[in-house]
Amino acid sequence: MKSFSVLDVYSKLSGIWIDSNKSVLYSQAVQISFVCPMNFKRFPLDKQRCQFRVGSYSYGVAQMIFITKEFGYSSYSKNVNKNSPPLDYDLSMEALKENVIDYGSLGNFSVAGFEIILSRHSSSYLVTYYLPAGVLVLISWVSFMIPYDMVAARMTLLVILFLALLNIINTIKPELPKAEGLTAIEVWLLVCMLFLFGALIEYAVLLFKNLQVKKKNPSEAKKANSIQQLAEQCSRIDQYVLISFPIIFFMFNLIYWPAYTL
Repeated sequence: MKSFSVLDVYSKLSGIWIDSNKSVLYSQAVQISFVCPMNFKRFPLDKQRCQFRVGSYSYGVAQMIFITKEFGYSSYSKNVNKNSPPLDYDLSMEALKENVIDYGSLGNFSVAGFEIILSRHSSSYLVTYYLPAGVLVLISWVSFMIPYDMVAARMTLLVILFLALLNIINTIKPELPKAEGLTAIEVWLLVCMLFLFGALIEYAVLLFKNLQVKKKNPSEAKKANSIQQLAEQCSRIDQYVLISFPIIFFMFNLIYWPAYTL
């Protein structure tokens, strides 16, 4: 709990009632601020749960029982609260699953309260960051169909895609919450970066092979024969990578989405 204050206008908003059955009802209006510890490991696919519990400090369940009769929350309509920013979460509330807490030798204590569930609206992140990064990876596979000797076309495509992904990463950085380790969106962008970097490394290997062939064969006849063999070898490598990269990316998605959404 962060703060606790009693509400008052001209006097304290409280009252006591006694009915014909000699039941006593005491009501007190208070304002409570409490801190909710959050885990942002699955950001922006996260769902946060915050428990609010009230109980006695010294009276066990044998002396005092707390009961939550009702709970809920109120929100202003769009017409009343036009200037307020939209919430990043979908808010819902549930009853506490455990109404008695076991403190071992100290005894059992009754508690009342509720649980707040904050489900983040992730659709904007999916459209703004996830989808573009995934599309950049798909476009990078087109480079494997470009002949290795077309250096300008192939290298330009890969460099532009790499810079576009870097721009997406720099854009999301200010919106990332502080978390222990990598968040879900950071893992996605990191893997997409590795796929683009892998395409660049694969093309660098092909260019290195081409450079070695030209150095080893100074004569024109041997050079032409070696270049033909190199072209066939590079074509086989491109075909292999063109098949393996989509399979690996598909397997990554099969692991990623259940791990961060279920």
